[in-house]
Amino acid sequence: MNRLGFKIFFVLLIFLAILVSPLLHCQELPSAPTPKLEIGLELTASAAAMVADAYTTHRIIAEGGVENNPLARPFVHSPAAQTGLIVAGLAGEGYLLYRLRRHPVVRRLVFAGIFATEVGFAVHNKVALIRHGD
Repeated sequence: MNRLGFKIFFVLLIFLAILVSPLLHCQELPSAPTPKLEIGLELTASAAAMVADAYTTHRIIAEGGVENNPLARPFVHSPAAQTGLIVAGLAGEGYLLYRLRRHPVVRRLVFAGIFATEVGFAVHNKVALIRHGD
């Protein structure tokens, strides 16, 4: 994928975050989304960030780089194992967000931390790819 494709991908990722953000913070309105809908939207945004991280990690490894996370290192050489990591991560995050459904402020803070971390990993990988001549 060329640089224009990555730019379009990251613009779409930011657009998704902007699109989802008002839906997550409209609790005062009578037609506010249910916690299940909010959790689904949060997991969708998180999945997009995890896929972006997995894709950029795969690109770095394909160009001779290494995975710095010692826990994920055994799994990144296989797309199936990487997909399993994403699914397991989303299942764990979904369970945590579901358990926090009665505490919307805490749930949003937890989601914001997880989402920011995943987006940060993807952006870090993309910057590393650009520096090494994507």
